[in-house]
Amino acid sequence: MSGAVMIEMAGRRIRLQAAFKVAGLSKTVPGASFSKGERGAVGPHWSIPLSMEACLALRERFGPIMEIGPDLTAWAIEEKRKLKAMAALSSAGDAELRHVPAVSPQLDAAMASRTYQRVGARFIAEGRNVLIADQPGLGKTLECLGGIIERQTPGPYLVVCPKTAVETVWAREIPRWVPGAEVLTLPEGRAAREAILNRLRDRAQRTDAADDLANTWLVVNPETCRVQSYWTCKHCDEETPRKAGKTVLACGHGSTGHGTRHDYTFPQLFGKIWGAIVVDESDRSLLRAVGRLTQTRNGMEMLRDATRLDGIRIAMSGTPFRGRPHLLWSTLNWLWPDRYTSMWNWMETFWHIDDGGYGGSRTVGAMRTDMEAKLWESLTPILLRRTKAEVAKDMPPKTYAGTPMLPEDPRSPIGVWIPMEKAQAKAYREMLETSVASVAGGTLSAVGILAEMTRLKQFATSAGKMTETGRTAQGEPQYSFAPALPSNKFAWLEEKLEEWGFPEDPDTKIIVVSQFTQTLNLFAAELAGRRVRPIPSCMITGEVTGARRRDVIERFNTEQGPHLMFLNTKAGGVAITIDTADRMVFLDETWIPDDQEQAEDRIHRVSNPRNVEYHYLRSLDSIDAAIALVTQDRAEATGRLLDGRRGVEYGRRIMERASKL
Repeated sequence: MSGAVMIEMAGRRIRLQAAFKVAGLSKTVPGASFSKGERGAVGPHWSIPLSMEACLALRERFGPIMEIGPDLTAWAIEEKRKLKAMAALSSAGDAELRHVPAVSPQLDAAMASRTYQRVGARFIAEGRNVLIADQPGLGKTLECLGGIIERQTPGPYLVVCPKTAVETVWAREIPRWVPGAEVLTLPEGRAAREAILNRLRDRAQRTDAADDLANTWLVVNPETCRVQSYWTCKHCDEETPRKAGKTVLACGHGSTGHGTRHDYTFPQLFGKIWGAIVVDESDRSLLRAVGRLTQTRNGMEMLRDATRLDGIRIAMSGTPFRGRPHLLWSTLNWLWPDRYTSMWNWMETFWHIDDGGYGGSRTVGAMRTDMEAKLWESLTPILLRRTKAEVAKDMPPKTYAGTPMLPEDPRSPIGVWIPMEKAQAKAYREMLETSVASVAGGTLSAVGILAEMTRLKQFATSAGKMTETGRTAQGEPQYSFAPALPSNKFAWLEEKLEEWGFPEDPDTKIIVVSQFTQTLNLFAAELAGRRVRPIPSCMITGEVTGARRRDVIERFNTEQGPHLMFLNTKAGGVAITIDTADRMVFLDETWIPDDQEQAEDRIHRVSNPRNVEYHYLRSLDSIDAAIALVTQDRAEATGRLLDGRRGVEYGRRIMERASKL
């Protein structure tokens, strides 16, 4: 070794050896780990993920005393070429596709009017394991299908998407754009699902499997992929549910030499057969936090490792951050586990971290301004993000009705600000006084404080009755809220519907959105039950699934269908395209602004560009105003998390603002 520090490729990692002791490398180079090297010919060394970011970090630390081996040099030259090409592609307005025109002329023709979709397809084909984060409504599904065709990796292919999107999106879109595709979905019933998966597994094991399954697509929901894993003690055979991080056995024995057992929901999925795995709405199913490994995420990691060596992985989400940067790390780790090994190492590189949290917890602060450019540079070959304003300039922008909360500040939250009804306001103030006292007294956990804020949101929408239903594990009471009239928001909606021509001659189709299904049920029943001029409607909530959901959407999209739809925020955030509505009314907001964006984009899409208008109904002197202010802050402070002590601090801040309004 002629240099004081020598780095060279070792498989898919970098091996670093030095003529002196190197300490603390894991703090400056994410994913670096030290090996004493006693068991092989290689002496003590550092093992580092193979990436340009790691090479640059090592160059910054060791400078001229570092020597680069020939294999790593050759890799770096090729990697620089790829990075340059991907950077150019990510900012391109169009890209050439070689295989899509021949394989799917109809898909090629569809992309011709939205050339940025061809860029997305090419980005997938070139990048292999990528996150497509285009704004909702830009056509990520077409980009994904085009990318898989362009990549020319044979199937079978696995698509993991929300349950509501299995039949209404993927099972319909794949055969529409991929000629000759065989699309499999899983019906209700364990036996029927097992039969389909067993046949797929048996076909994959045949010698002619490559040809037989080359254009086969299996579409499932994330729950199908769940895996519960256990550590098994070699001394007493007791099992401990596996978590992320260090191995800790519940029996108290040492963790050295422990075994592992996996309990698969459907083991047939985990053969090494997949040519591509697509995860739609990836910010949900790929969630992973320190110390937690959900059964869904555990299964997704095992599926990742079951991809063929020539296979690709595609994550898709129009809201990949959801206000919390660790969700982005979750996706990056799934796509490139060798590069993104430690969440906290990655976070510390790009964000300010507070180590003085409650109980020694760590919280995420503001992004480091000196590292922001490096963050996006590192994501260039992995993440493709375009907004409607960038690539669909013919689309009319969204219009938000109402006025700014603070007249002197036009950038403050815009809404339709309405006073509460007298009985509603009285119930709200009583609830607020109780909640503020509980928060100030320190008697509530993060879970309890979230429940208090949720009840205040409900009272800010309508009067209602609270009924105690039990106790939490912490001994805090649990309540059920039954909404009732009077409601200032219902009164506003009823008056506006009359103004818009309902029920005889409506001038538009309207969607009313709330996260509370009981509120939607109440409003829909009141409108339909009016003695004079009743207003019929349709509804999509979590209770409306499968064929019923598809029928509701199709009927609403026809001229003869109802002109009013009630939509649950969560259930309506995905797998819905509305081609007929141009107004949306929000009765309340969730804690995550991205949820509103997902719902908004059900009617604001490039497939049917038109003028759309949004009405956010917000009660004066209520938590609605406080949430609007704090969530605006949250959009700027992406590191604020809603768990543990951070959840209490977030709730305390909202309560303080609510009590002052």
